[in-house]
Amino acid sequence: MNAQTSFDWLAEWYNSQCDGLWEHSFGVRIDTIDNPGWSLTVDLNGTDLEGRCLSRVAVNYGDELEWRICWVEDGQFNAAGGPLQLSNMIDDFRQWSEGYPKSDLAKA
Repeated sequence: MNAQTSFDWLAEWYNSQCDGLWEHSFGVRIDTIDNPGWSLTVDLNGTDLEGRCLSRVAVNYGDELEWRICWVEDGQFNAAGGPLQLSNMIDDFRQWSEGYPKSDLAKA
């Protein structure tokens, strides 16, 4: 990855999807969960990523702080993770969207 932050990359990806229509029906959502932690949902419909698959990939799933999981379901990239994992979750989306193999995603 280059020096661009995860958040900057996500903002640029989102902006590149905005065509006057897509952003009215779809988008990116970041929220908190009660584990505690974060959730990330990215709508893929209407993007170049629509139709791509990703089975559930879990990283450090047994650790209270370092866990995260990501998957694609119903036209959305989904990720959830511990309270310090938001940047890593965005990086997971970036790696997946740029075509990294699933096995590389699990090493992130």
